[in-house]
Amino acid sequence: MGVPFVFAFILWSMPQAQASHIVGGDVYYTCVSPNTYNITFQLYRDCNGISMPTSLSVSFTAPNCGVTGPTVTFNPGTRFGVEITPVCPAALSQTTCNSGGTIQGTEVYEYTAQVTLPSACDMWQFGWTTCCRNGNVTNIAAGSSFVGGQINNTNGICNNSARFTTLPTPYICAGQPFVFNHGAIDADGDTLIYSLAAP
Repeated sequence: MGVPFVFAFILWSMPQAQASHIVGGDVYYTCVSPNTYNITFQLYRDCNGISMPTSLSVSFTAPNCGVTGPTVTFNPGTRFGVEITPVCPAALSQTTCNSGGTIQGTEVYEYTAQVTLPSACDMWQFGWTTCCRNGNVTNIAAGSSFVGGQINNTNGICNNSARFTTLPTPYICAGQPFVFNHGAIDADGDTLIYSLAAP
C-alpha cells in the first residue's frame, strides 16, 4: 500500500485586504501501471489575485533511493479557470470573478500530466511551490505555498491516491458553528486517517 498523498490546503477568512496569490490547492493521482500515473494538481485562486500560470513544472525525486526522476510539465486540465465561489447561482454575477463584482470569488485551475517513474522506490516526492501566500490567509505564517505528494511504487501494486470530493473553499460565518466534511474517498479502499492541527 502506497502513501496516498500529501495535501496542502488553506482556508481564508473573509477579506479585509486585496489578495495577491493562490488560496491553496490539492493533488491526487490515478495509477495506470505500477510506474505510470495520471497526476492532477488543483489550485484555487482568489479572483482578486494574480493570474495563474499556463503550466506547472514539477520535479520528481526519490531521496531514499538516491534517484532523481523526471521534471514534468503539467498542462491545463478540464477545469481551468472555472469559478467555484460557493454562493447561490443568482449571486455569481456579483463575485470578484466578474467585472464589478464585490463578493469574494474563487476559481479552480486544474493541471494534469501522465508521469512514468524510472524505477521503484518507497518514496517518490513531487510538488509545486509559489513564492507567496494569499493576503487573506491569516491562520498560518507568511511564506511560500507548496502543493505536493508522495508515491510508493515498490510493491508492484497499482495504488491510487485518496481524493477530496468537497471543494475546500467554503464560506463560513464569523461566530457561527460550522461543520465541514472534506468528503475524502479512496478508490482502493485504503484506510484514511485524519489528524487535527491548531490553525
